[in-house]
Amino acid sequence: MMLRNANLLLNKYVPNSITPVKTIHLSFHVWRNDNGTGNFWQNTQAYRDTLRMVVGFLNWIYTENVAFSDPISNAVFITDTKVRFELDTVYYYNNTTYSDYWIGQGGILTNYVSTNFPERIHSFPYHLTLHNVTNPFGQSSGFTSLVQNIITWNQNTQAYANNDGGMFFMLALHMAHEFGHNFNLGHPYDSEEIEISNPEFLWDLFGAETQEWCNNGPYFVCYQDAGWSCNPFDPSNTCTNNIMGGTSSARHFTALQSARVHRCLNVNPIRNYAWGYSTNPLNITESQTWNHGPKMYQDLVIKSGATLTLTCELLMPYQGKVVIERGGKLIIDGGVIKCSSIDKRWKGIEVWGSSNKSQYILDLPYQGQLEIINGGKIENAEVAIFVGKVNAQGINETGYEGGLVSTNGSFISNCKTGVIFNPYHNYNPANPSILRPNLSSFKNSTFETNSSWIVVANVYPVAFVNLTEVEGIYFRGCAFVNSVPDNFVVYRRGKGIVATDAYFYVDQYCPSTYPCTSPVNTTFSNLYYAIDASKTWWDDVLSVEYAVFNSNYRSIYISSILNPIIMNNTFNIPDYDHSIDIILPTNNQPYGLYLNQSTGYAVENNSFNSSTSNKSTKHGVIVNYSGAANNRIYNNTFTALSVGTAAQGQNRGTNTGLVYKCNEFTNCNRDISIAPYSRFYGNVALYQGSLTEPAANLFSLAGTSFSDIYNESWTVY
Repeated sequence: MMLRNANLLLNKYVPNSITPVKTIHLSFHVWRNDNGTGNFWQNTQAYRDTLRMVVGFLNWIYTENVAFSDPISNAVFITDTKVRFELDTVYYYNNTTYSDYWIGQGGILTNYVSTNFPERIHSFPYHLTLHNVTNPFGQSSGFTSLVQNIITWNQNTQAYANNDGGMFFMLALHMAHEFGHNFNLGHPYDSEEIEISNPEFLWDLFGAETQEWCNNGPYFVCYQDAGWSCNPFDPSNTCTNNIMGGTSSARHFTALQSARVHRCLNVNPIRNYAWGYSTNPLNITESQTWNHGPKMYQDLVIKSGATLTLTCELLMPYQGKVVIERGGKLIIDGGVIKCSSIDKRWKGIEVWGSSNKSQYILDLPYQGQLEIINGGKIENAEVAIFVGKVNAQGINETGYEGGLVSTNGSFISNCKTGVIFNPYHNYNPANPSILRPNLSSFKNSTFETNSSWIVVANVYPVAFVNLTEVEGIYFRGCAFVNSVPDNFVVYRRGKGIVATDAYFYVDQYCPSTYPCTSPVNTTFSNLYYAIDASKTWWDDVLSVEYAVFNSNYRSIYISSILNPIIMNNTFNIPDYDHSIDIILPTNNQPYGLYLNQSTGYAVENNSFNSSTSNKSTKHGVIVNYSGAANNRIYNNTFTALSVGTAAQGQNRGTNTGLVYKCNEFTNCNRDISIAPYSRFYGNVALYQGSLTEPAANLFSLAGTSFSDIYNESWTVY
């Protein structure tokens, strides 16, 4: 794999001045006899402090690189590998059998710990056992093993009996060498790559050509001498002071060896124990495809003119974010971006735009673009997609709105907020006074909160989509779902779409060409509010058609919006939930649709139902203060509800107002409820129909005195 994937070539990983420092967290596992004896490393603070000193020596070796004993022409010298180690804790076990383990048995010990003490495997397991053989001294699991570990034996009291402190440094040197194997470094004396043409060949260790003393030429080099007492500076031998060279002077890392180390910390299993973050970003300046599944330790920035296509998993640090600059593009094609920490959220993706530029300009040089397709996913982000720029202080920097987001078959999972659009008004570039719809759209995509939600105190889902002063964004065949509603009180379950001074469309998705034979409806499930839309100054257009609302406490709330369209939808309304009394002591009933101070609405061909057998305290449609204009609730069905539809406030003029036409009510306690308003302005239009144009509603006829029309207002006809 490494030889065939251009993303894994060593020259891409050579550390430099802006390479993030990566810290590996490790724990020592001290294995003793059944009676707790035998191992030099006793369970006292003094011995644990000594182990921390050993790790300090280990850090010194990886930090203070020394010159190569056998300099190679044109080789780059790096002063620091940019790798650190941190000791988390020391664990002790009394087991005579396990304490005698050595070659090939480190994985057995690790699996034992993982099974019986899984919390102890969050840091790299380093085992110290008693097996009494001094050569070899220890063994690494290697860089490909999924059960990463190192085992070092001969840690008995006799081994340290005459220790003057040098044994502790020798242990650190041994650890540096063994970790090298976990980083895919071989021995230059018996196992490293020696074919000169191989991309993995370390020419800065062996030289770019066959050595003068070697008979393997011209395509191979020869292995070097080794031995603990071998002097790397003696010209009569070929041993070196390389970290993997097996001498007591081993200190040197070549640049390409360090590159292997960092590559492993990006793509190999040992990365699970490594952490770090740098404010210096990785800049993508030319178009490329990533399929190697890297772990990042810094922000990722896609520059103007570059396209990054992601077909693999990308792990981001919890402090990190992905930035798509103006003119840059990210395509998540079946790939996944999520946090590298299983208990934290990362920052998310920023899509930079130019708020004063149109989206209708060829090649979009002024707008960043994000495309998510073929099952692409964003997981566990604070804000999965922010269409704009957040500065270093965490504040939205205006002027960067206008970026494009397009999804088809995507997933946004367990993010505190899914997508945020801030104010941007697209326009015709030939005539800026003519507004045009935003080109962002969401098709056949899933916004979800599920069982993998990261539980953090006082952190709850906010909204899947938040729109402010944008126009014309489509949601076709999408699913907005909280699949674990019982994990949250009702008002903490999150919202689907929140819109302020914005207009948008919810509709079906057609997976085939038109005419569509198998349309996919948009669904909203188990949310606090499915749609919460309001206007403060902008004349909005809102259309919701062919959507299914399942057990949302409040499916659609519309406030002060002209001409909203709510047609051909199904509302399954849940039971009253007493937990909401905490924030809403009154007016806390669940409902399907609430029209507040809105007019010109088209509420037609919808079905309002109870999602359970209990029909008490749930409303289908509530109309509040729609004014004197002519409005109607037309051709809807209402089934098994406490109130099918209710009218509140002024909804009547002199001969105008709200009428109910051709609706069908079944098994509702009250089909139409009309609350009192005033003597001069009643709740609904005075004339609901006539002899020639009857209202044609079909009522429940439940048998109570006021079940069909419960009128607390003035006369209606």
